[in-house]
Amino acid sequence: MASVGHRSFVLAVIAAALAWPGQAVAGLNTDSPFLPPSSAQSVGPGANATLEFRGIFEMDGVDYFNIADLTTKKSAWVRLNQPGAPFIVKAHEVTANGDMISVEQGGGMIRLAMIRPKIGNAPLVTMPQMGPRGPVFPVILNPTAADEARRMEAFAAEVRRRRLLRQQQAAEQRAARQPGVQGVPPPQAR
Repeated sequence: MASVGHRSFVLAVIAAALAWPGQAVAGLNTDSPFLPPSSAQSVGPGANATLEFRGIFEMDGVDYFNIADLTTKKSAWVRLNQPGAPFIVKAHEVTANGDMISVEQGGGMIRLAMIRPKIGNAPLVTMPQMGPRGPVFPVILNPTAADEARRMEAFAAEVRRRRLLRQQQAAEQRAARQPGVQGVPPPQAR
């Protein structure tokens, strides 16, 4: 004979088995493809979804939608009802909150809202300090003949200075290669 504890355990298992199909049917009803589109799942930009609606553009009167698959980390531009993609954009509507599309994927219909761009200020960029290449000459918008002559003279002086430095470095390198010759004067600038 079975004990009272064993009978209550068997009754609990039977009750759980009878209650289980009701819960499974309730879960299937929400994802049914036979329900009208208004009862379709609505997914916003922050929801936990595998697809993301990132943008829209029009070319030659045809709208293209950028849909990103977050699981594969790939995106594609697709037209309305374009076959061949793992998802098909069925409808596009403009609401007060922005653009919405209805996407068919894996037999189910998903509504996606276009994500909002994150807009922020760029960091302030300061002018770089004077580097090793020499001075930076200021720009004069409407130079006179005297301004132009000063600019050309400063430019020529900078060219002479750099040429003299190169010649001194070359003379030092030649002297380092020839150990017997010392005190070679550098060439004079002309």
